[in-house]
Order: sequence, then structure tokens, then C-alpha cells
Amino acid sequence: MNPADLRNELGKPYEFYTTTEAVEHARLLDGLEGHGDIGFSVTPRDPSADRWRVVVCARDQQGILSILAGLFTAFGVDVERADVFTVNATFGKTEDRSPRRRRPRIRGNRGNTDRPTALDIFDVAISDADRDPPWPEIERDLRSYARKLADGSVDEVRE
Repeated sequence: MNPADLRNELGKPYEFYTTTEAVEHARLLDGLEGHGDIGFSVTPRDPSADRWRVVVCARDQQGILSILAGLFTAFGVDVERADVFTVNATFGKTEDRSPRRRRPRIRGNRGNTDRPTALDIFDVAISDADRDPPWPEIERDLRSYARKLADGSVDEVRE
């Protein structure tokens, strides 16, 4: 995906992000291999103060954002700022190119590749400065839960 297309797709709310960040976001979106896969990226904002930017993208599905919020809480990560975007999965389409920040509820579309894609960007801080950043654990758990959601195992994820 071209970062300019991403900027055009998301409009004014996305202007906050630099060209370098848009390139990274486009790379993450392009790297999605299918339903149940995620893109995950963490960059330091101020490592001395344990402040980071976390970017997550995945085929949009009910529950993915709440799972991520739960993982942040479980691992002591405080969200200071969040932008939640929905991107059209197929960028060749010309209809409905307006930016959307609210996600539609989608049911029964497992395996549908035309499903919108979530691009969630968080500025976060780690509340316990004495522990190592929990990024590998959060990514591992999020990947596992996203696959389970994609397979329809919602009850298993809730446990």
C-alpha cells in the first residue's frame, strides 16, 4: 500500500502522523497474511521515561480492541493517547473513500478478505519502571487471541 493512499483514505485525523510513520503503518497493513493475523510495532517515544508508541493492525473483528486494552492493563501499560482507524481492506475501490473512525459491527464474515482493517495507534507508558517492557508478551498473547477470535472461539478468549 502506498502511504499517500493511506493518508487519503484516513483524511484529516491521520495528519498527526509523519511520513515515516505512514510508511511503517502501510508496511504493517501490507504484511497482514489473512484473517487472524496482526501487525504489531513498538517504537520508543521517550525510553528514559518508559514512553512508547504501539501500532496494531488486524482485520477488524468484534472484540480485538477490548482484548488489546485488557492486555495493556494486565501488563501495566497506561494508554496516554489512542487513535483508532478503520481502513478499507481493498484500496482499489472507489466508493466510500471517506475516513471512518467508528468501526462497524461485523458478524459471520470469517475468512472474508474484504473485511475492513483496524489500524490502532497508542501512545503508552509503562507504569512499573523496574520491569522490562512487556512487548513480546503482549504481541504473543494478542496474536493468539486474534487467531482464536478469527476461528470463532470467542468464549475461549473470554476465559
